[in-house]
Amino acid sequence: MEALVLKLQYSSLIKRTRTIPKTYEELRLLISDIFPPLNEKPNLIMNYVDSDTDVVNISNTQDLLEAYKNIQETSGKYLKIEIID
Repeated sequence: MEALVLKLQYSSLIKRTRTIPKTYEELRLLISDIFPPLNEKPNLIMNYVDSDTDVVNISNTQDLLEAYKNIQETSGKYLKIEIID
């Protein structure tokens, strides 16, 4: 996953990072660092679009790992996660 870029979208803002969290908790911390107003929001919704163009929710570490796997299987270079508060 070294070449993977993570794109985080909150509202109209999109941030890129090469920091790839290994767990859901690490993802939440990364999001809080990048978008400080979300630090106080305990119930974030996080989605990505998979290779079948379905919108898939990320709500735990297993979902996050599945998202990485989906990107790798399609030779994708980035994972874009939409964050909704």
